[in-house]
Amino acid sequence: MGLWISTYGKFAKAIFAFWLVGLLTLNLLSQGMWKNTQTAVEAGFKVNPNSEMLYSALGDHYALVGKYAEAIGPYINANSISPRNVTVLTNLALSLIKVGRKSEALLVAKDLLARDPGNASALEIINKFPSGGN
Repeated sequence: MGLWISTYGKFAKAIFAFWLVGLLTLNLLSQGMWKNTQTAVEAGFKVNPNSEMLYSALGDHYALVGKYAEAIGPYINANSISPRNVTVLTNLALSLIKVGRKSEALLVAKDLLARDPGNASALEIINKFPSGGN
Protein backbone atom coordinates (compact mmCIF):
# COMPACT_ATOMS: atom_id res chain seq x y z
CA MET A 1 0.00 0.00 0.00
CA GLY A 2 2.78 2.44 0.94
CA LEU A 3 4.62 1.78 -2.35
CA TRP A 4 1.45 2.45 -4.33
CA ILE A 5 0.89 5.77 -2.54
CA SER A 6 4.53 6.75 -3.06
CA THR A 7 4.37 5.86 -6.76
CA TYR A 8 1.02 7.58 -7.19
CA GLY A 9 2.36 10.69 -5.44
CA LYS A 10 5.32 10.90 -7.84
CA PHE A 11 3.00 10.38 -10.81
CA ALA A 12 0.60 13.09 -9.58
CA LYS A 13 3.51 15.52 -9.09
CA ALA A 14 4.78 14.80 -12.61
CA ILE A 15 1.32 15.36 -14.10
CA PHE A 16 0.92 18.60 -12.16
CA ALA A 17 4.38 19.81 -13.24
CA PHE A 18 3.60 18.97 -16.87
CA TRP A 19 0.26 20.79 -16.68
CA LEU A 20 1.83 23.82 -15.00
CA VAL A 21 4.66 24.11 -17.55
CA GLY A 22 2.17 23.76 -20.40
CA LEU A 23 -0.07 26.45 -18.96
CA LEU A 24 2.90 28.76 -18.37
CA THR A 25 4.13 28.19 -21.92
CA LEU A 26 0.77 29.03 -23.47
CA ASN A 27 0.44 32.09 -21.25
CA LEU A 28 3.89 33.40 -22.20
CA LEU A 29 3.22 32.70 -25.87
CA SER A 30 -0.08 34.60 -25.77
CA GLN A 31 1.69 37.59 -24.20
CA GLY A 32 4.36 37.69 -26.90
CA MET A 33 7.19 36.71 -24.58
CA TRP A 34 9.07 34.59 -27.13
CA LYS A 35 12.35 33.98 -25.30
CA ASN A 36 10.56 33.08 -22.08
CA THR A 37 8.30 30.76 -24.06
CA GLN A 38 11.26 28.82 -25.44
CA THR A 39 12.75 28.52 -21.94
CA ALA A 40 9.43 27.24 -20.56
CA VAL A 41 9.09 24.71 -23.39
CA GLU A 42 12.61 23.41 -22.79
CA ALA A 43 11.81 23.03 -19.09
CA GLY A 44 8.61 21.22 -20.01
CA PHE A 45 10.45 18.74 -22.21
CA LYS A 46 12.54 17.78 -19.17
CA VAL A 47 9.30 16.81 -17.41
CA ASN A 48 7.63 15.19 -20.42
CA PRO A 49 9.66 14.81 -23.63
CA ASN A 50 6.61 13.40 -25.46
CA SER A 51 4.22 16.29 -24.93
CA GLU A 52 2.05 17.16 -27.92
CA MET A 53 1.12 20.44 -26.22
CA LEU A 54 4.76 21.47 -25.82
CA TYR A 55 5.70 20.54 -29.39
CA SER A 56 2.69 22.51 -30.60
CA ALA A 57 3.67 25.50 -28.42
CA LEU A 58 7.22 25.34 -29.76
CA GLY A 59 5.91 25.28 -33.33
CA ASP A 60 3.68 28.25 -32.51
CA HIS A 61 6.66 30.04 -30.99
CA TYR A 62 8.70 29.65 -34.17
CA ALA A 63 5.79 30.52 -36.47
CA LEU A 64 4.90 33.66 -34.55
CA VAL A 65 8.44 34.99 -34.87
CA GLY A 66 8.51 34.15 -38.58
CA LYS A 67 10.73 31.05 -38.34
CA TYR A 68 8.38 28.81 -40.31
CA ALA A 69 11.06 26.30 -41.33
CA GLU A 70 11.87 25.72 -37.66
CA ALA A 71 8.13 25.40 -36.81
CA ILE A 72 7.63 22.43 -39.13
CA GLY A 73 9.57 19.88 -37.04
CA PRO A 74 7.73 20.57 -33.78
CA TYR A 75 4.38 20.47 -35.60
CA ILE A 76 5.29 17.12 -37.17
CA ASN A 77 6.28 15.80 -33.73
CA ALA A 78 3.04 17.09 -32.19
CA ASN A 79 1.04 15.46 -34.98
CA SER A 80 2.80 12.12 -34.49
CA ILE A 81 1.82 12.19 -30.80
CA SER A 82 -1.74 13.43 -31.35
CA PRO A 83 -2.79 12.91 -34.99
CA ARG A 84 -6.35 14.11 -34.37
CA ASN A 85 -5.33 17.66 -33.43
CA VAL A 86 -6.65 19.72 -36.32
CA THR A 87 -4.99 22.91 -35.04
CA VAL A 88 -1.57 21.28 -35.30
CA LEU A 89 -2.32 20.05 -38.84
CA THR A 90 -3.56 23.51 -39.84
CA ASN A 91 -0.44 25.19 -38.48
CA LEU A 92 1.79 22.59 -40.13
CA ALA A 93 0.14 23.17 -43.52
CA LEU A 94 0.42 26.95 -43.18
CA SER A 95 4.09 26.73 -42.17
CA LEU A 96 4.79 24.48 -45.15
CA ILE A 97 3.21 27.06 -47.46
CA LYS A 98 5.29 29.85 -45.93
CA VAL A 99 8.53 28.01 -46.79
CA GLY A 100 7.36 27.12 -50.30
CA ARG A 101 6.60 23.44 -49.71
CA LYS A 102 3.16 23.67 -51.28
CA SER A 103 2.88 20.03 -52.42
CA GLU A 104 3.45 18.86 -48.85
CA ALA A 105 1.03 21.48 -47.54
CA LEU A 106 -1.60 20.15 -49.94
CA LEU A 107 -1.14 16.61 -48.60
CA VAL A 108 -1.48 17.87 -45.03
CA ALA A 109 -4.57 19.89 -46.01
CA LYS A 110 -6.17 16.78 -47.54
CA ASP A 111 -5.41 14.84 -44.36
CA LEU A 112 -6.85 17.71 -42.33
CA LEU A 113 -10.01 17.74 -44.43
CA ALA A 114 -10.41 13.98 -43.95
CA ARG A 115 -10.24 14.47 -40.17
CA ASP A 116 -12.30 17.67 -40.09
CA PRO A 117 -14.67 17.87 -43.09
CA GLY A 118 -15.42 21.45 -43.96
CA ASN A 119 -12.27 22.84 -42.33
CA ALA A 120 -11.97 26.34 -43.82
CA SER A 121 -8.16 26.43 -43.78
CA ALA A 122 -7.87 23.06 -45.50
CA LEU A 123 -10.41 24.06 -48.17
CA GLU A 124 -8.59 27.35 -48.78
CA ILE A 125 -5.25 25.56 -49.23
CA ILE A 126 -6.75 22.95 -51.55
CA ASN A 127 -8.50 25.60 -53.63
CA LYS A 128 -5.42 27.85 -53.79
CA PHE A 129 -2.96 25.05 -54.66
CA PRO A 130 -5.04 22.29 -56.31
CA SER A 131 -1.99 20.54 -57.75
CA GLY A 132 0.56 21.48 -55.11
CA GLY A 133 2.12 24.21 -57.20
CA ASN A 134 5.70 24.09 -55.87
